[in-house]
Amino acid sequence: MSCQSTFFASWLFVSPWIIAQNFRRAEQIPQAVLIFGLIAAIATLMFSTAFAMNRNKRIGRTLALYSAALLTVFFWPAGIYTWWFIHTRGAKELYGAPEET
Repeated sequence: MSCQSTFFASWLFVSPWIIAQNFRRAEQIPQAVLIFGLIAAIATLMFSTAFAMNRNKRIGRTLALYSAALLTVFFWPAGIYTWWFIHTRGAKELYGAPEET
């Protein structure tokens, strides 16, 4: 997850320049701010998932499921692999998910 979060975070460093370019065209400012907010939210989700999974917290598994669903839209092989991994027995034991009977 940290590779994906780094990818989205790199766009946060570029976004002030993109927004500054759009200040010349007033009709595109809301769109630029919306895109910046969306990328910031995705980067925050990916970073928080990586940190929670690194610390073996139960919330890490839930965040990973949300991240996998979102990641499927942007990079489907990584999203499918993450979804598959979170549903394996090892991941369930690692993150304290209840066992199925």
